[in-house]
Amino acid sequence: MSRFAASATLFVVLPALAQAAAPVPVVPPDPLPKGATARLGSLAFRGPTMHGLTFSPDGKRLLVTQNWELLSWDVDTGKPSKAKSLAPAGRTGGAGVVVVNDRVFAIEMQAEPPGQFKDPVGTVTVLDLASGQELSQIPCDGYVNFATNIYPKTLGSVAASADGRYVALISTANKSVDVYEADTGKKLHSQKIDDTYSGACLISPDNKTLYLLQAKKAVIRYELVSGKALPDLDGTDHLTNMLGVSPDGKLVVTRGSVLQKGADGRVVSVVREDFLTVRDAVANKTVGKLAVGCIPEQFAFAGPDTLIVLGLKYRSPMPPAVTLSRWNLGTLRREWEVSGPSLSYTYQDLTVSPDGRRVAISDRQCSAYVYDAATGKLVVEPSGHAGWVAWVGFLAGGEQIATVGQDGVRTWNLKGERKSIASLPELSRGRLHPSQLGEHLVWLSHSEDGKEAELLGWNREKSEIAWRMKADVAEHARVLTNDGKRVVVVASTPKPPLQEVTVYDGPAGKKLHSWSFNPDQIDSGGLGPTALSPDGEVLYVGGKGVAVLDVTTGKEKTRLEVGELRRVEPFSTSPLAVSPDGGRLAVVTDNKNGRGRTLRVYDVKAGKEVAFYDLGEAYQPGVRFSPNGKSVAVWNVWGATVQVCDAESSLTAPRKLECGSYHAWCAAFSPNSASLVVGYQDGTALVWDLTAK
Repeated sequence: MSRFAASATLFVVLPALAQAAAPVPVVPPDPLPKGATARLGSLAFRGPTMHGLTFSPDGKRLLVTQNWELLSWDVDTGKPSKAKSLAPAGRTGGAGVVVVNDRVFAIEMQAEPPGQFKDPVGTVTVLDLASGQELSQIPCDGYVNFATNIYPKTLGSVAASADGRYVALISTANKSVDVYEADTGKKLHSQKIDDTYSGACLISPDNKTLYLLQAKKAVIRYELVSGKALPDLDGTDHLTNMLGVSPDGKLVVTRGSVLQKGADGRVVSVVREDFLTVRDAVANKTVGKLAVGCIPEQFAFAGPDTLIVLGLKYRSPMPPAVTLSRWNLGTLRREWEVSGPSLSYTYQDLTVSPDGRRVAISDRQCSAYVYDAATGKLVVEPSGHAGWVAWVGFLAGGEQIATVGQDGVRTWNLKGERKSIASLPELSRGRLHPSQLGEHLVWLSHSEDGKEAELLGWNREKSEIAWRMKADVAEHARVLTNDGKRVVVVASTPKPPLQEVTVYDGPAGKKLHSWSFNPDQIDSGGLGPTALSPDGEVLYVGGKGVAVLDVTTGKEKTRLEVGELRRVEPFSTSPLAVSPDGGRLAVVTDNKNGRGRTLRVYDVKAGKEVAFYDLGEAYQPGVRFSPNGKSVAVWNVWGATVQVCDAESSLTAPRKLECGSYHAWCAAFSPNSASLVVGYQDGTALVWDLTAK
C-alpha cells in the first residue's frame, strides 16, 4: 500500500442496534443560484466535498470534514447544518483532519524553504474538540494518511484509537511504527519494521490491538499500550491489502490479492480477490470466507457479527456496477444485496452509524446516499440522478426537458417538477460520457456479458427507444448524429491508421460507409475533438488545426488553421462545435503562451476569425451553439461556471452562469435560444433564462 497525501476522515464506533423501516421522504430542491429559474432534481447529503464520510456519535447526523471545518446533515431528512470550525481562532490552511470522539487530529505539512528540496515532514496536531485548545504535537513524515477503524480502505501510516487517546504512526526516518499518547504527545513504545513506505497500520475499535501490514509479511499485531508482540494474524501474507476489525475486537475481516503469472512463470498482474476472509482474532484462526461474488471495494462492521460490503462488479467494456450487501458473519451468508448508485468515481466512502442502523456511501465529490442497514432501502429519496447527468435536451416546443444518466431518463417541466422516469438497462450498460454524446441522444450500449454492442436512438417526445441495431465498434468511441438517425461513429484503434469512422443508418439497421485515417494532426494520437455538420455530410476533426473531411469517403476537403486543440480525455466533452447553418465553427484552443484556453469562432468559408474570448483555465471545455446561431455556450467539466458568448463578435462580454462547486458536464439551448439547461456532476440540472438581465 503506497502512501499518499492526508485525507480528511471522521469516525466513531459503537455497538449496533436494530431499526424498523421508516417511510422514505423526498428531498426538496436546494435554493437556486442567482439567474437560474429551476432546478431539475434534488439530492440529499450534498456538499462541496464528501471526503471522510461518517456519522455523529448519536447516529443522527452525517458528517464530513473539509480542512478545518465540520460539515453535517440530518440523517432522516438530508437537511444541512451550518459548518462548524474545528480550528482555534485565526488558524487557516489545508490539513488532513480527523475527528475521533472528543479529539481533533490534523496532519499539517511544513513548507519547504525557497530553493530547498528535502523529504517533507509534518506534524500530527491534537486539539480538544470542545475548546479548540491544542493538546500536543507529534512529528510525522510528510507523506502520510490517516487510517480509521470503520473505513478499511484508508489503512494508512497514521491511525487514531476509537477513544481518541492514542495515535500510532509509521516513521520512514526511524523505520518503525510508534505509539503515542494523544493528549501529551508522550511516546509509549516503538517497533522496528522492514518496510515503512508501503506499510499501513490500524488500531482495533476496542482500543487494545495495533495491526500492521507490510509488503512480504503476514499481518503483525501488538498490544496497543504496552507494545507486547502478539502472534501474526493467521493465514495472512504480503498480499493482504485490506483489513477491518469488529467493534469488540474479536473478529477480523481481510481482503487479499492473487498473483497472475504468464507462461514463463513471471508475475504479469495482481488481481484483487472477490471474497473476504473472516478470522477469529482471539483464537487466531480462520473462520471462513464470504463469497461476495465481486470485488469488495469497501467493508465496515455494523455490529459484532454483521458486515456491510460495498462491491464493484466489473463488466468491461461497460462501467462497473455498484452493489451494497449485508453479511452475517456467524453463518457466512448474505442477508440482502441492493444496487448502489452509479457513482462518478471508483473510490468511494462507506461508513456505518455507531448504532448500526444506517449505512452511508459517497462518490467522494458531491453526494452521499444513506441506507437502512436492516433492509438496504434508501432513507432519503433523491429526485435527481444517482450519478452525473450525461445528456440534457429540450423536448419539442421547449416546454419540457429530458435529463439522462446511467440510472435512466427523467423528464421535467420548466418549473423543475419531475414528470416521468424511464429506467433502462441499455443506459446502465452504456458509455454515457459527455465526450460520446451530441445534440441528439444516440448512444453505444453493450449486452450484459459485454461481448456484443449496439447503437440505440432515443425518441425524446415519446420517452422510449426509437431504434436499435448491432454495431461492431471500439470500446471508446464518439457517437455523432445530425438528426438522431444517421450516425457517425469515430473510434480510436490501437494500430495505424489509429482513427476509424463508420457511418450507420440507425432506423434501417444498416452500415453505410467505413473508412480510416491517420490523425497526424492530433497531438499524441488518441480520440481527437470531433464535430458533425448540420447536414451530416462533413466531419470536423481537431488537432493541430481542424481537418474538414467528407463523411462518405473520408477525403480531406480543406484544413482550417485555428491553433492546436487537445485530444479528448475520457471525462471531457469535445471543444469543437458547428453552427446550425454550418457557416461558423467554434473551437477552444490553448493560448499562445500555453496558459489557459481561448474560445475562437471562425467563418468556415472565409477561414476568418469573427469572435475571440479568453476563457481562463478551462481545462476540459465543452462547446455548443444556440439554435439561432447567435450564441455559444462554453463550460468546463472540471468547473461549475458556464459562459454564454456572442458568436458574431467579441464586443459583448460573456454572461457567466455560476453554480457553486458542482462540475458542469453537458448543456443544451431551448429551441428559441432563450434558455439554457446545464447538467451537473452531482446528478441535477439547472435552467437559466438568457433573456433576463
